[in-house]
Amino acid sequence: MSEWLYGALGDMDRNGSRPADLETMMPLGHLLELFVTTTDFYGYDRDLAIADPKLIHDHAHRHVLAFRYGEEDDHFTEPHNGALAFSARATSCFPGAFPPVSFELFATYLAQDGADLSELEPTFFRLYQLSRAEPRKTFFVDGGVLDNRPFGHAIRAVKRRPAESEVDRRLLYLEPDPAKPGPLPPGKSPSPLATVLGTVSGIPKKEPILDEIIEVSRHNERVRRIRDIIEMTFDPIAQRVEDTVGGDLGWLADSSAPDEVGRWRDRINDEAKSAAGLAYVTYIRSKVSGVVDRYARTICRLSNYPEDCNQAAFVRSVLRIWAEGRLFTERGGRAHAAEDQVEFLRRFDLDYGARRLRFVIDGLSWWYPKAGTDGVPARAELNQGKKALYDAREVLLQAMEGKHVPTDLTDEVLACFAQDPIDEWVYEQGLGPEEYAEEHASELALIEDELGKGLEKALSGFSESLFDRVRAVAQSWAPERRKDLLVRYLGFPFWDILLYPIQAVSDAGERDAIQIVRMSPLDATLLEQPDAEEPKLAGVSVMHFGAFFNRTGRENDYLWGRLDGAERLIGILLGDGHSEEERTKWCRKAFAAIAEEEGDVLTKAAPLLEKARSF
Repeated sequence: MSEWLYGALGDMDRNGSRPADLETMMPLGHLLELFVTTTDFYGYDRDLAIADPKLIHDHAHRHVLAFRYGEEDDHFTEPHNGALAFSARATSCFPGAFPPVSFELFATYLAQDGADLSELEPTFFRLYQLSRAEPRKTFFVDGGVLDNRPFGHAIRAVKRRPAESEVDRRLLYLEPDPAKPGPLPPGKSPSPLATVLGTVSGIPKKEPILDEIIEVSRHNERVRRIRDIIEMTFDPIAQRVEDTVGGDLGWLADSSAPDEVGRWRDRINDEAKSAAGLAYVTYIRSKVSGVVDRYARTICRLSNYPEDCNQAAFVRSVLRIWAEGRLFTERGGRAHAAEDQVEFLRRFDLDYGARRLRFVIDGLSWWYPKAGTDGVPARAELNQGKKALYDAREVLLQAMEGKHVPTDLTDEVLACFAQDPIDEWVYEQGLGPEEYAEEHASELALIEDELGKGLEKALSGFSESLFDRVRAVAQSWAPERRKDLLVRYLGFPFWDILLYPIQAVSDAGERDAIQIVRMSPLDATLLEQPDAEEPKLAGVSVMHFGAFFNRTGRENDYLWGRLDGAERLIGILLGDGHSEEERTKWCRKAFAAIAEEEGDVLTKAAPLLEKARSF
């Protein structure tokens, strides 16, 4: 039996090492995310808010269990072992081969081991709780029934990962049985029976990954557009920055005092505003909208609402309506003063600082290919600089999430966003977010005030010290490199006005291109099949059950998976700059090691083991 598997190996280290250093290459990152897709056989009720009627009723079957390590979460510890085991069992329930599983049934399997399932429902089925569903009473089967190609989860994980050294962003997906070119349409109408069978079971199972790959291609196009804008405008903006500060930044920055840097920043902001003209008003409005969306996500996180639950959607609607009256239009239709928007951005627009730091970090990343040559910092210096800047950025990201922010946002303050009052308002009273925002205006004002004061306290002095952090990164570098880095930092207001409209909808930076890599039997070609007359994998036959009752087939397919996987990963790590001889040399070592490890176990795969040993 074959099925799709996906890996978000987002940041592959590109340390520019010699091939001899291949053994030390490792995936990077502080964040590990494992997404397990399951299908709720019976499903559960969901109510969705639309324009008319206000609520529609639907039935959901797809459910994703998200396990995370990092960002203060660790779902790979002993208390979560039961949840991990349950997810593996549920996603293995291929219909017709393995029976569905429930919480209660699974608990009986683990009774003798004393496994703890108490974290399963509140941590991994929070969406059910908010929908007033009961996951303990339903049964789960393989997630591939509905969601056999979960590219979206992997892509989002890749885009969130920091990269403290040079990386390529890659999305690897495994496909044991890639689709082959199909026949042309025969030109005749299908029979009623063929139509039913095709629409119910045939066509859905052959859904292509075309849409997902096209979306990644669009993302990469936006990345290229951002890169083009930066390259075209870098020299003109660098000149404007130096004209504004009155000299060569490569030398001036060493002796500048904090108050002088503050004056530079203010003058550059005024220059950027003037250069933008009428576009500046649109830019500010877009930024306020983005900050309100971020503000709503923070409130949802503090209220423990997953992003796609009904309560989170209601909170977002309420806060957008509140922001319209608070920041844009007063009662009577008069426009709010721009000062109100600027003050709101000053307190809550932490995304701006995060974008600025990412922009400076991306500048460092461009120098890796020439690291250590001609006035370019060494690789270790670039890594050290990226880490320092990522650490500073992490402070902002944590604050955006409401973490480590000293506030009085107690349950009493957040009570207006508790589940019970929201559900009563929506389901029992049948009212919408407009009335809710008006009814709870005083509570919303209190939340804004408390969160604002907490952020100011948590980030006291952060902005003032940020330039010193950037300057410290480049302190020992050649003046030209120091200048390039400081131009990115000080000149960022110019670029943000140009780039924010693109980045607001794509969450893309100039270094965020994602390469898609398929891992399949067709893509690994070094080892020849022992029997050229037989299919490479036994499991692709009989609707992917060809090896299910055949131990020889299972051992053969398992071993091919290890060998082909090793070949593809070695090729990826070596990259295009190495010869076929180098790739073959490393694969020979890997094949021999795999054969040595598996030789005593895979007794039915002797011909393939011999091929691997003698390669």
